[in-house]
Parts: sequence; C-alpha cells; structure tokens
Amino acid sequence: MRRKSVVSGLVLAVVCVVARAAEAQSFYTVNLRASNGQYVVAEWGGEREVKANRNAAGAWERFVLIDLNGGELNAGDPVRVRAQNGKYVAALAGAVNAQSVNSTTLWQQFVISKSNGTTGRIYSGDGIRLRAWDGFWVTAEGGGGDVLKADRSVAGPWEAFSLTIVSRASTDPSPLDPTWVSSSTLIYKIVTMRVANGHYVVAEWGGNREVKADRTVPGAWERFVVTDLSGGQLVSGDIIRIRAQNGAYVVAENGLVNANRGSAGLWELFRIVKAWGGTGVINSGDQVNLQAWDGRWLVAELGGGAEVKADRTATGAWEAFTLNVLTSGPIDPSPLGEAWTGGPSTPPAPFPPMPAGLRWVGEPQCSPQTVFFASRVTDPNTYYQYCCKPTTGASGTAHCPVGNVEFSPDCRQYTSSVPGVRFMQPWGCVAPE
Repeated sequence: MRRKSVVSGLVLAVVCVVARAAEAQSFYTVNLRASNGQYVVAEWGGEREVKANRNAAGAWERFVLIDLNGGELNAGDPVRVRAQNGKYVAALAGAVNAQSVNSTTLWQQFVISKSNGTTGRIYSGDGIRLRAWDGFWVTAEGGGGDVLKADRSVAGPWEAFSLTIVSRASTDPSPLDPTWVSSSTLIYKIVTMRVANGHYVVAEWGGNREVKADRTVPGAWERFVVTDLSGGQLVSGDIIRIRAQNGAYVVAENGLVNANRGSAGLWELFRIVKAWGGTGVINSGDQVNLQAWDGRWLVAELGGGAEVKADRTATGAWEAFTLNVLTSGPIDPSPLGEAWTGGPSTPPAPFPPMPAGLRWVGEPQCSPQTVFFASRVTDPNTYYQYCCKPTTGASGTAHCPVGNVEFSPDCRQYTSSVPGVRFMQPWGCVAPE
C-alpha cells in the first residue's frame, strides 16, 4: 500500500530542488541495467514507455542524467533523466514514460541514491536507485524483461540499477539523436503504399473509415501524407504520422487501423523502418515496415485484398509495404482534396456535365429521386454518386435497386450502403423533368 509519510518527504525534496536550482547543473550520458542484467530502454528513443528488456546497449538505451545540484554526482542529489530524443522521463500514476517536453514539473524529478544505502559520490559501475517525486521507488518489473514502474514503497533487488557513466559534460547534450528536430523543420511526403499482392492501401472514403489494401489502381483515396517528425531525409527508424486524403490521422488501436482522428497523439505515431533489415535513407520504391505505438507491426491481411491491421509481433512479406513518394516538402499539403484528370463526361439531359475525369456507369431510377453513379476514369474502383432531387430542401432515403442512399437537404453530404460505392459527392442539384 502507498504510505502517507511519502508526501511529507516529497515536500522536503522539493524545497531542496528549488534551493539548488540556481546552481550549475552536471550532465551525464549513462546506461542503466536492471538486476537481471538487461538494459533500460526508452522505446523508440522516447515518445513511449520505458522498459528493461534489452540485452545490449544501443542508441535507445542511452540517457542523459541531469544532476540538478551540479558538481559531482552524489547520493541524495535531485536528478532528471532525458531519453535519446530529448524527452524527459516522467513518473505519473505509477507508470514511467519518456514523453514529456516539460522539465519544470515534479513528475520529471527523481532523487538518486546508492543501492547499498551508503552516502557520498556515485561512480560508474555503482548500484543506484531512483525515487520518484511522490516518494515511490522506480522498479524494473520482474527484475527486468518488462516495463519500469514507479509504485514501490519499499526498495528491494528489483529497484536496484547498475549505472554506467559513458561521458560527462558541462552543457546538456540532449537530444542524443540529432535527427530529432523541432516541428518547424518537419518534412511532408505525399505517398502511395503497395502491398505484397500488388494492391494499394486505401483510406475508405478518403478518411474517417477503416484502412484496407484492396485497390488495384491508386486514386485519390490511396494517397497519404507522411509527416517525418525527425525532419530532413526519411531514414529507417524515423517516427512518422500518416494522414488520409481528408486530413484525418491514421491510428492503430486494438489491433485495427483506421483513418479517423482529428488530432494526433501517441496512438497516431508510427516507426518506419526498411524491410528485410535494411538501414539508412528510405527512398521512393523501397519496401518498408510500419510499427505501431504498442510495438506491433502493420500487416496487409492475406498479403492484400483485405484489411490493414496492427497486430503482428514479427515482420514478413505481408508486413512489407512498397513506398512510392509523389512529392516531398516542408509545407503540409493536408487535406489533399481531389485532383481530376481526363476529359469531361456528359450525363443524360437535363443533368449538368460531370467534372473532368469522371464517367457515367449507371442510371438507377428512383422515386422520387434520381441517382446516377460515376467512376473516376483513372480509378475504376472508386465510385461516386450524383443526386438530383425534384424539390429543393427535400430529404430522405432513395430506395434504389442497388441499395439505399441517404441524402441531406443541401444535396452535398451522402452516405451509402451500396456495395462497392465508397463516396458520394454531387456537384449540383437539378430537378429532373
């Protein structure tokens, strides 16, 4: 159980931090190992949870330990910890994550001590403990191999970590990975993605629906905007966001992939890597894997022709996507909107001509409405509906032989249960004679 005495200790610790804040700080690049010998890691180099499940120390296993007291690192010093991408490690509600950009709150502060209970200077190779702002000890669940938490009222072996000091500096070296840059340098790429069987990935209706991999030709709904949060060239391992044609963010949730988010958070982050173990810059035409925020890989079920999911623990042919980059630049093009090509298509009188690039494919007669179906010339899998109503302001359901078409009074917004019809967009309402 959590002890009330912890809070009183917190007040004293806060006073000490405030009192020493004006002094110079010391910065240490470090590795931490749990009691089972595995290294502590900030997943993705930050943005996610902190674990102790790595058998070797790489970029994501390096942290910047900031001694707020400055000078030599001593037992009892208040510290902050930053992940590879510069985000601060925070303890909140018993969880430990590396997602915080704010270093001034209590959640990002810890008190470091020696695991053997002695005082004095802490050296590389010493065992240490970290006590969170609320007085609870940071622990490696199971002694390692799982997530870090900050919910222990008593310190034991699982709360001990071996500290390796890689380097020391008088200025903050964060972020350790220089590819993590500010939002002002984001790069946006308009892309299409093709799966193992040659089908293209599509955001149904251009967004706000599920993501599939069942289109034979890339049209408007098969275009996505990839935002490289690292800026510069797109490199294997970069963290990205993906937006559909209508500007909605692609999200991985409960093993499913949808394009229905108006804003981006943790679940809308993906890590892009070169498929088959490749490294370096990702170019147009390369095959890539996409990893969701929970570590699962995106997959085109059956290699294409079905849904895209985010529930795989390993990568293979079905998890490989061929990335075709159409444009790249520093300006966000979202939402993409429509880009029609080809000549006009003329419907039967008295209806107005369709925009360039559409062709008529049917005229189901409905009473009292008339609905025409059209498809894009360059994408026969994409269908549109054209509706004309006899009375201005009328609304209701048109019961056609091919299905039910719901329409609004202004003849602008539609949904449909018609098989194969993905989106309905009229370009004017003219009453039939």
